[in-house]
Amino acid sequence: MAAVLARGVDLPIAHVGQTNSALGRSLQRIASGQRVRQAADDPAGLAVAVNLRTTDLATWRAMKNMNDGVSRVHIARGAAGATVDVLQRMRELAMQGSAAPLASDDRSSVEDECGGLISEIDRVASEAQFDGTLLATGGRAGIVVHVGGDAGFAHRISVGLGDLRSSTLVAVDTTNVSNTTLAQTALDAVDTALGDANGGRSRLGASHNRPINALHHAETHRASLNAARSRHEDADMGHETARLVMQSLRQAGGVAAIRGGLRSLETSRGLLAQPGASGGGEGAGVGAGGRVPACQKGDFPEDLV
Repeated sequence: MAAVLARGVDLPIAHVGQTNSALGRSLQRIASGQRVRQAADDPAGLAVAVNLRTTDLATWRAMKNMNDGVSRVHIARGAAGATVDVLQRMRELAMQGSAAPLASDDRSSVEDECGGLISEIDRVASEAQFDGTLLATGGRAGIVVHVGGDAGFAHRISVGLGDLRSSTLVAVDTTNVSNTTLAQTALDAVDTALGDANGGRSRLGASHNRPINALHHAETHRASLNAARSRHEDADMGHETARLVMQSLRQAGGVAAIRGGLRSLETSRGLLAQPGASGGGEGAGVGAGGRVPACQKGDFPEDLV
């Protein structure tokens, strides 16, 4: 009888072990916030999540590249704008120098200001740099911004740079307004330089819009990637909490069943240990010499649990 009851206890013990394992998994998922913590949890889901994570990291790096590219273009465009402002003032001075007659003191002042403005053009060009790279001295024809998460020219934006030095802007460095004739020649040179600088600024402005638009697209793309990865990798807290409650109830029920089975085994032990417990009349359960028969190993709970 005790052996039969013991076998009845084995099944609840096995169920409680399985429940404990499921309960532990639910607790780990709730604590970590991840449904897939290792490949064994969901091999296919983990593979998809890893690929999405790789693309997300590449997109994040591309966004950093785009921000750096926008900064470079912004600096170069600012230098071009400052140069245009200086050239506009030089044009005014060239027109003033073209007037006749002009007092010698006034013409000398015009010449001095023109010389200072030419030096300012060179200063602006030399200070237009980002991370040690000069952007307005002609040392680089352009920059390349990698805006995608993959390799290839389709994921790159090229931005052309100009040379804003006075020696390059159609002989502006030799502008002379010391007399009316030279001032008129200087006016033509400044007009040409002004057109070149203004055109370069316009091209930089158009180039500035491309990485900005690419950055906005990358932000939306990255948000979609994170949402997709979350659906594969993150734990559903509502579902896991419900499973945690269910497994806790099962665990409590299994433990209660085991306790009931052990009490039944204890009762069987007491019955088997009494004389006549087998039901065969007085002394039926007593062996030779009036002693209670020895119980076999495995009949009682301390031998089984």
